[in-house]
Amino acid sequence: MWAYTCSCQTTDHEEVSNLEPVLEEAAGLPSRSEWCIHIQAGKDILEQLDAEKGMNAETVFIQLENEGLQDHIYHCALNIECSIFRLSGGHDTTLIGVVLPSEQFRAQQYGVLMMKNNKMSCLACKKPCQHVKLISDLKENRHDVSHEIQQVLDSFFEVSDFTCSTGNALYQCLSWEKIPFFRNEAFTRKMRTGFCGLVTVDHGSEFYSLFPNLSTCPGCGAVLDTVVVSKKVPVFLCHSIEYSTVSKQVCSNCGAVHAYDGQEELVLNMRSYLMGHDVLRSYLHNFCRGKRPLYTFFKVWKDDLDDRGVPSDELTYHKFIHAWYAFVELLDIDINREFSCSECEATLGGQPTTVVCDGTSLSFRRDLLIDEAPPTHADCVLPRLSTHRDRVYVTHKEVRVLVQNFCSPAKKLGDSDFFLLKDLTKKHYPALNTFLIEIQDGSTVCPAPYRKFLIDAVSNYPVCAILLPIPEVEQLLDDMFSGINLRKYPSKWSSLHQHIPILFELFCSDHSLLPLNEKLTALVMDMWKIASQTFEATGLQHKCSEILSESSRAFFPMLEKLHCRGKFAADATNTRPVRCQKRFPGHPSLLPGIFTIFCEHGVCYGFQVMETCESPNVPFTIFSTRFKKAPSVVVYDFACSLQAYCLNRDPVFFRETRFVVDRFHWRNHNACPSAYNLAKYPSLSSLNSQMNEQANSGLKRIKDQLSYMSEKHFMDHCKLFLFKKNIDAKKSC
Repeated sequence: MWAYTCSCQTTDHEEVSNLEPVLEEAAGLPSRSEWCIHIQAGKDILEQLDAEKGMNAETVFIQLENEGLQDHIYHCALNIECSIFRLSGGHDTTLIGVVLPSEQFRAQQYGVLMMKNNKMSCLACKKPCQHVKLISDLKENRHDVSHEIQQVLDSFFEVSDFTCSTGNALYQCLSWEKIPFFRNEAFTRKMRTGFCGLVTVDHGSEFYSLFPNLSTCPGCGAVLDTVVVSKKVPVFLCHSIEYSTVSKQVCSNCGAVHAYDGQEELVLNMRSYLMGHDVLRSYLHNFCRGKRPLYTFFKVWKDDLDDRGVPSDELTYHKFIHAWYAFVELLDIDINREFSCSECEATLGGQPTTVVCDGTSLSFRRDLLIDEAPPTHADCVLPRLSTHRDRVYVTHKEVRVLVQNFCSPAKKLGDSDFFLLKDLTKKHYPALNTFLIEIQDGSTVCPAPYRKFLIDAVSNYPVCAILLPIPEVEQLLDDMFSGINLRKYPSKWSSLHQHIPILFELFCSDHSLLPLNEKLTALVMDMWKIASQTFEATGLQHKCSEILSESSRAFFPMLEKLHCRGKFAADATNTRPVRCQKRFPGHPSLLPGIFTIFCEHGVCYGFQVMETCESPNVPFTIFSTRFKKAPSVVVYDFACSLQAYCLNRDPVFFRETRFVVDRFHWRNHNACPSAYNLAKYPSLSSLNSQMNEQANSGLKRIKDQLSYMSEKHFMDHCKLFLFKKNIDAKKSC
């Protein structure tokens, strides 16, 4: 028997590692119940190796007695002072173990090497080490080692020679034809018929025989007349496991080899096994609709096979997951086209004019990020055209607090504070002072009809959120300043409700304010002047700075990157002029999540992986680099902060953009003016502002299986999930 020890059990390891290679008795060795998880895992690996070599402890004992070999070299005779062996059975291994002499490399004696993306790394050392150096040297000088070690190295480096999308040559997908995503009559008929093939009888056992159906070579056009039959492989189906030989065709003219595809029999050829489309499509529906992770589906499938009395030992999770990855890549779908809305195509460049956006915590491991070249910046830094102070009406905090207390019956502004308020407003805000004196009814509490208007007017938010400088608002103000009573003109009255809801509610509360009196006119004029000045700067080129490049972590097929974000003076500051912030604790190993963009009809236009915590920079960068013209309406749960961020950098581009907070999150915005409340705008009354949150809840259902995928598989699965969501959204329109 073998004796096992692990360095995590200090005392036992020190005792066992210093014993003689061959023991007289087993008494005193750590018992099985005392083994750590490392020994349990290592024992399985070594037993597999022993079975492959036809060895056991007794045969090694005889070898040691006869040849005097050292321990740790039981698997092969080497002419170098180290041990190299496979850590998984078969000729397609991706892991090898390396043991260096303990006298020279005690700190780095044991290594486990992996080959991934043509790059070799050591899982034990996590950094450049002697194990990697040794194997790299042996790769160039294989003639210096024994034939057995050459085989190990050949099988190890063989992995990098395969163009296998799943990353493992053992699970290489040989099927090439696109698999229909949408059902048709022929597909349904095949699904009803089930798997079928030519039945062969050999020594009393029945199995299937499958052959490629090519008549001529796609490369040279020659007739294919040579068929090579491979070994028998399992065929994994929903309710059974069959066996079949799989043939390939060889062109005698050009030598090209054509593998069996499996489309006709609805199976996927994974070289060492076949996977039925019925299984893969079943999980496809679970993935798009349900909350069942890949592993859970696999375990339920195996349990179902066990209930049917079907032996399923050959069916492993790795076989299933690699077949699923290959299946996703072969799906015949125009995934780009579905990320657009036919109703939005009539707009500028097909881009949506009303956008609903938000982030979700669905992400993958940060250490699996694929390296990308950092963006190259130009020398120019675009200046700040205005500051937050320039964009608000009341810049004095003391005045703001006094007005808020004046509008709050519960706080009851005292006489001395009210006189202070009048003195400060008379000095700094004469129009506001005149209006306060006009509406005062002898008390120090603001009359109810004017409270909301005053609180919004003096808030610490841009005035342009209330009076957006667009032609419709400018026309309404001109009419009111001219003395027109908008209540006599239904179209103008409706336009006021849509574009300036704060004034609409004020006039509904006090009809006497229309036609606009002189005192209110002065106040509104002051506010309009500030709102207009925010956007008076010209000549700003927001598409300056970085060299144009697409990121593999951004997917907006119908919103191509038009120009780069640019560098702004405001990027160097970290000021936060508004109270609303969006901060969540991050996961220690996962990325923050993805940021999605939807049009008003519920169609997702794409998503961006967030490498840092969600911030206004994410939607700002998407809009400023991918939109020819900024959206007319942006619905975002922190629209208040997003507008301030945009105005600090590129106010000209976002001049006509209305930023609003969705209905669900508005309850959290206690300090924000009602101009950010989506519910105030009649034209947005039918808009489902929760479409993004609803989509995010669906994305969270697949979070368990996507969180630990590679970047490529993560992106592919997000595209597939949102692709199906878009199809459903278009059907419901």
